[in-house]
Amino acid sequence: MTANVEVKRIWDLQHLPRVPGIKLKTHAIFSKETEYPEMHAVIGTTVSLPCNLSPPSPDDSFSLVLWYRLDLPNPIYTLDARSASAPGDATHFANKVLGGRARFNLSPQRPSAASLTLENVQKDDAGEYRCRVDFRRGRTLSWLVKLNVIVPTNSLVIKDKDNKTLSGTIGPYKEGSSLTLACEAQGGQPLPTVSWRRVRTEVTDQFSETDPERGVVRNEMVIDALKREDLLTEVICQASNTNLTAPVTASVKLDISLNPTEVQITTPNRPCSAGERVEIVCVSKGSRPPAKISWWKDGKDLKRYATDEIQDDVTTSKLFLTPSSDDNEKSLICRAENPVNGDSALEDQWVLNVYYVPIVSVSFGASQQNELIREGSDVYLDCNIQANPPASDIRWRFHTKPLFHDPSKGIIMRNNTLILQNVQRSHRGRYRCLASNLEGESVSDEALLRVQSTKRITRGNYFWRMIGHLTDSRGDK
Repeated sequence: MTANVEVKRIWDLQHLPRVPGIKLKTHAIFSKETEYPEMHAVIGTTVSLPCNLSPPSPDDSFSLVLWYRLDLPNPIYTLDARSASAPGDATHFANKVLGGRARFNLSPQRPSAASLTLENVQKDDAGEYRCRVDFRRGRTLSWLVKLNVIVPTNSLVIKDKDNKTLSGTIGPYKEGSSLTLACEAQGGQPLPTVSWRRVRTEVTDQFSETDPERGVVRNEMVIDALKREDLLTEVICQASNTNLTAPVTASVKLDISLNPTEVQITTPNRPCSAGERVEIVCVSKGSRPPAKISWWKDGKDLKRYATDEIQDDVTTSKLFLTPSSDDNEKSLICRAENPVNGDSALEDQWVLNVYYVPIVSVSFGASQQNELIREGSDVYLDCNIQANPPASDIRWRFHTKPLFHDPSKGIIMRNNTLILQNVQRSHRGRYRCLASNLEGESVSDEALLRVQSTKRITRGNYFWRMIGHLTDSRGDK
């Protein structure tokens, strides 16, 4: 690589080293305040240091060119044309300090474009160079140029907060968690500038520090909360100390465990029948790794009744449930959570609507006790019904015969209650309640009605206590 620069012409410095056999025709003074050009070359590349060989007058030409590096006492390169008939016949001498890496480029048609080319530039080549030109008639002129050798960073690594070196794909990190990464550049002349960048995203939260003694530049980047769009994003650290070459880079990709974005029980929430198996499907999306789905009924885990299927970031779970009447109006929950993050659960919920055959029982009115029912009383029998959907038909039986609403006979049916007015011994017996809905019909257990007599008969040692219930002190009736 060859660096180009516009060179200013300057006069020779005072106290130039003398070369035996060379007599200077003039002596010029160089002011230390005078600016001179600087060249920049990356180590290992090629640079050309300019030296203007244009003579002061058209009838003049150079006779001797001497190149010096100011930290060395002797010329590092000599072009001797004193005995040459033409500039192209000049003799070249290179000091061994350059190791054969130097050559002088001379164009007779363009003497102002002459230059000393250094190949495979080394770190020690840095310094001030002086080209002294002796002319056959004119005064001696000198050109001064400074060469800066740039040494790129020799090591660039990315580390985590525990100072562990990272590469490739790193993580996984939890969605929403913070992440601190440090980039360290080792070496380089001058020390590089270290910075972070992310694909499609500007990095604003970064802090750089330099340790010149160790030759280390460190830059920390903090991501306060990792987002879904950060998944597999490439994070790049770059170190640069020149615009002559591309920056040295190191990069990592971020693996993130993502929380589920949705969960839904996709099966329509319709009534189901007690005792009949139903299949209920729940789908979760967006989790990485795929979500774990669990089913819960009133806080009880139903995992042994479910099967899961996973495809990409979609988890589909099927629950096979055989509900009972007790499950009606209970909560059924499908819960999806990232198995790594743990605190990422999303839920969808059903309230079970279980249809079942009516559950019926018969009881006496709250103010009545069966053992104390006397003739002439009004008896209330309640048909207690638990049903979904509600019972649409309620009927009564006395023994095996149906009862009908007949107020003239003292039989009144009001809602779920059977009222027997002015009961007599003929009302004694077994009563049942029947209730039906869309699921079917149920019959209650028997309720036995006993009716006590209001008469008390005394005859000898016999006492009639109740109709149908006689206590005989002799043991016969």
